[in-house]
Amino acid sequence: NNPYQEASNIVTSPKADLTEDNALYTWKNPKDTVSFFLSADVKTTDNIPKVTKKVNFPLQDISGYSEYAKPTENIDSDNPDIIKLSSEIAAGEDDEFVVVTKLAQWTQDNINYNLSTLTADVSQKASWVLKNKQGVCDELTNLFIAMNRALGIPARFVSGVAYTDSPLFPEKWGLHGWAEVYFPGFGWVPFDVTYAEYGRIDPAHIILKNSVDVANDETVYSWRGRDVTIVPGKLSTDVNIVSIGSPVNPDISITASVQNDEVGFGSYNLVEAKI
Repeated sequence: NNPYQEASNIVTSPKADLTEDNALYTWKNPKDTVSFFLSADVKTTDNIPKVTKKVNFPLQDISGYSEYAKPTENIDSDNPDIIKLSSEIAAGEDDEFVVVTKLAQWTQDNINYNLSTLTADVSQKASWVLKNKQGVCDELTNLFIAMNRALGIPARFVSGVAYTDSPLFPEKWGLHGWAEVYFPGFGWVPFDVTYAEYGRIDPAHIILKNSVDVANDETVYSWRGRDVTIVPGKLSTDVNIVSIGSPVNPDISITASVQNDEVGFGSYNLVEAKI
């Protein structure tokens, strides 16, 4: 649960003991293969924190959030090339939202989304993504977070499920990764570089977990038993839309009209815009 997502009606099979971060399933007489299931109703809204005034950059106080401004296993923000690039992009800027948006735009414009980098074993480091100029959503997000951290801006990795209409994917709902960036006075604000959604995410994003590094976002299995070895299979996800609310009115409405239907050669026309 968070300000723009509410989970309810959680059902598990076999019945599991649930905590905030874990689901404990028990099989008393397991066969060669066991399976488990978890479902929930999730209501998402457009109630995302909005940055409504300038936040000065560089940030002066990130106490309580400094963990998210340090390099980690896959987000190696101390890499010299990442530091150099981030500093060049942010040069001359004194507004955090402008800086973060420029980092997101650079990542989206310069890193090629390439499914060939997708492996079952590991997500590539941010420095690898910068060097090879390609990656999937996790890897684009790794680089984007690393660029923020290189400038002292706290950012964290978010994993979940999202909808896409891209022809690259036969299934329209699938596992996805994006970022949240900390803005003093406003909190964690989402940035999905893959979807080019900066300072917002559409309601077809379902959050499963956030963490300091993508490596901490994986589903982890542990077990207790005698003479037991478990080999986990691939997780499958499925989403069914139960209902859709009313459309959200846009924050800004723009209409435009030309004042003359026809003008002569070498002349000009006047366009009136109402914002």
